[in-house]
Amino acid sequence: VHWGSFWADPWNYFDVIAVGASVLALAREGLPGLGIFRVLRLFRVIRLFHQLTSMRVILNAFILSVRPMLSAFVIVLLVTCLYAVLAVEFFAERQPHLLRVIDVPT
Repeated sequence: VHWGSFWADPWNYFDVIAVGASVLALAREGLPGLGIFRVLRLFRVIRLFHQLTSMRVILNAFILSVRPMLSAFVIVLLVTCLYAVLAVEFFAERQPHLLRVIDVPT
């Protein structure tokens, strides 16, 4: 491995810019606009997902599970809202101090 092979990978350019800007931001705290480079350092984690096959498998499984989990969350939310409406209807007259009924003019 020689010095030229380091610059062959575009991710290394990104690493040098992100780390250099972060070091500069630490050295000079008053410089505006360098805070965004601290956020960009998070994208360096994406590099790990491209390099490690096992991490890529985990990431793909996570991405594929988001949609079914979101569907399950929506179903649970709808059932919870349904029971909340039923509870207000059944118990509004018995405990008006807990469940205040708002009269809507028609």
